[in-house]
Amino acid sequence: MPETWRLRGLQVATGTAGMPTATVELEEVATGRTIRDAATGDGPVDAIYRAIERLTGVVLRLDDYRIRSVTGGKEAQGEVRLEATYRGRAVSGRGVSTDVLEASARAFVGAINRALVQEKVASGAGRGKKARKKASPKKKKTAKKKAAGERAIKTGQ
Repeated sequence: MPETWRLRGLQVATGTAGMPTATVELEEVATGRTIRDAATGDGPVDAIYRAIERLTGVVLRLDDYRIRSVTGGKEAQGEVRLEATYRGRAVSGRGVSTDVLEASARAFVGAINRALVQEKVASGAGRGKKARKKASPKKKKTAKKKAAGERAIKTGQ
């Protein structure tokens, strides 16, 4: 899957007495530009997701969030799988890391990348040259029919 955004850095502060805060750094893959922002949330994962949404401008509705261990021992890898909705379309994300907060961020960025790919395909931006050529004659035909209809109305036919 093509990446629009890539996680470059993550710092999270949380505790029982403070407000969970996350600072996230993302790279816009096409330009190589790196951007950073911070956000607070109801918990550390919520703070991470809010920061990512602010950076990308993509707001997802989180429908399901699951975390599990994929390896054992002190260096166990945690896997986060999530399902979300973006503009009425279902998207999913998966992230793996020894840090479950990092895995959460990776899963969310993955879901955002999928949402952006789906949006491009739905808008037709993902079509090849042949598909665009086939679509354009229909537009011309519709314009010709409309013009003919307007002429018929003017002449009383």
